Amino acid sequence: MAPVRQALHDDKDVCTYLIKSAIESKPLSIAESKIARLGSGLVADEAIDQGRQIFKSKPFITCVDPRFDSICHYCLKGSEKLPLAEEPTAKPLPKACSGCRKARFCSKDCQTQAWKLFHRDECKILCDSPTLTMSHLALYRILFWQKSNHISDKVAKALSLVEDHFDEYTNTERGDHVYELVSSIRNTANPKVALSVVLRLLPAIQTNAIKMRQAEKSGSFGIALDLLSCAINHSCDPNAFLYVEDGYIIARSLRDIAAGEEVTISYVDPMHPLKPRRDLLDMEYFFLCFCKRCEADKRELKAMVGHTIHSLKGLYEAQDTMVKLINNTVVATNKPGIHKESENIEKMQVDILTVAGQAMKDGNWPEHLDPMPLVRNTLAWLYLNKQDAFAATRNALRGTLMRRHRNGPDWVNNLCTLTQCLAAIAANSPDAPFFSNDTFLTLKETQTAVRGYGMRLCKDAGNIFGGKSRYTEFLCDWFSWIAKAAEDPKPGTKEFDALFWEAQKKLLAWADVDLAYCVDPGEESASWMADMCARKMERMKIAAREENPDLSDSD
Repeated sequence: MAPVRQALHDDKDVCTYLIKSAIESKPLSIAESKIARLGSGLVADEAIDQGRQIFKSKPFITCVDPRFDSICHYCLKGSEKLPLAEEPTAKPLPKACSGCRKARFCSKDCQTQAWKLFHRDECKILCDSPTLTMSHLALYRILFWQKSNHISDKVAKALSLVEDHFDEYTNTERGDHVYELVSSIRNTANPKVALSVVLRLLPAIQTNAIKMRQAEKSGSFGIALDLLSCAINHSCDPNAFLYVEDGYIIARSLRDIAAGEEVTISYVDPMHPLKPRRDLLDMEYFFLCFCKRCEADKRELKAMVGHTIHSLKGLYEAQDTMVKLINNTVVATNKPGIHKESENIEKMQVDILTVAGQAMKDGNWPEHLDPMPLVRNTLAWLYLNKQDAFAATRNALRGTLMRRHRNGPDWVNNLCTLTQCLAAIAANSPDAPFFSNDTFLTLKETQTAVRGYGMRLCKDAGNIFGGKSRYTEFLCDWFSWIAKAAEDPKPGTKEFDALFWEAQKKLLAWADVDLAYCVDPGEESASWMADMCARKMERMKIAAREENPDLSDSD
């Protein structure tokens, strides 16, 4: 019988090193997991309130997907315009490396630092291997770093202890291909490392690397191997999430975490249905999820058989088709002309709703049932980019307000899209066609709706991402301007709340959304609004003084 591998939590020195490697951290420890069989988990040593930063760390390795041309491959800063920005906030795209044309850098300094740290070794590889995956690139980098003694003994030990699912990974039909691939990477990067070690490194990277996402984006732009994050296990109903800002991994709590409770994140898109989530976890991470959400979803779907749906098989097939159709539309609209059959958003919406209706006995797919919230919010984004604000707003209202949970980064980003849709309509003149529709809002009511949803957006962004995150600060800066320019009553007053309630009631009736799904703008006072505007003005003064040190505070 083969010896049982040492678990990460059994090496106390390595665990202490990983915890201390965080730049900022709540009291944490790495212990035997109650979730992952024979595995380790990151545990809160003290209670952590909802909406708090759990830790901040510098990842060991980051690999940016070359398809995302707005991200610097060294500092990870993006150049895209932030949502709701009326003025152009986008920076020039990072410049592509003149050698490989794959890596991009936002400055000469970033390019120089990246060349010294990793790109000198990787440039030719990226030229010669156009289909190289991020995991393979990370493996190359580790082997190059081992060759140059860039990896400390503690890090090397940690890499050897993280769960790698080696047996499951190599016992699949891709086993022979993996062996050939790993042998090739080893021979190129560092032949002195034992092949048996490299064979374990690749699945360790693939099952432990986290998908990097920006606060304002739902999708990922690459992978990061952050050794502290490697200790975090999965749940489809997680108590935490990770995002990247200024090159750092930031972990924040989604709900209260009790002392002794494991910190969990979702390895997959939590907006996907049960079967696609489980299938992806099985295929990429080699385990089946039986978390509370999965079991609750399973019970709900089983209860629908015979009453609402014809069969579970038919429902699963419909869910898969709906996700594929909406993904095809996103890909087609991002690169027009390549997949013309999927570019017609209106047709794709009809096709998706037809598939959904056929799976239900009464022809009506519940708006809360996955993947309908994902479909609706994606359609809203697609229509908004097409400048069809009416269709965008209707889908955003249904996808955002009728989803199950109002928490987490996706809730904030969906609420931001809804606010963008309404802001696009509010930017029109009073005689615009939007306002000739008797069932829709007037211009003034639309402006009220923008401010009401905007207030809730700022409140929830601060809670989810933190008040000091760049995304939250931007949203609050935007909101402070529209609040300051608004006619009385100002947001944050009871008089405004009454106006917002009436505008929202009319808006939901127009979108055929039950009033029970309405949004409370948040219990924020007029003094909170004044403080927000004051903070905005102070940041502007600081920025102005940095550009011109001769300015006085009175200027």
